[in-house]
Amino acid sequence: MVEIRVRLLGTLSEFSGGEVLHLRFDGDPRLEEVIDRLVSELGPAFEEALLDPVLRSPLPRALILVNGFEIGALQGLETRLKDGDEVVILPVSHGG
Repeated sequence: MVEIRVRLLGTLSEFSGGEVLHLRFDGDPRLEEVIDRLVSELGPAFEEALLDPVLRSPLPRALILVNGFEIGALQGLETRLKDGDEVVILPVSHGG
């Protein structure tokens, strides 16, 4: 059993009550599977806040770190996670 810790920061923290979430998987999940589980468990309001409606991806709307490394420096959403890894999701705002 693999346990992944997830910290939601900024406006996303309201979906976790500011707490660290602990998700369990049978094998080493890809980051995309963690995102899918979060969307499934936290509901439509979280999905709307995190996922771009056209791309169906969190990347335009969030900075995602795995163990302190931005996922662009890893394998993106295909990054494999192992027991004890920490995922941090921070919403970004764009403006002009």
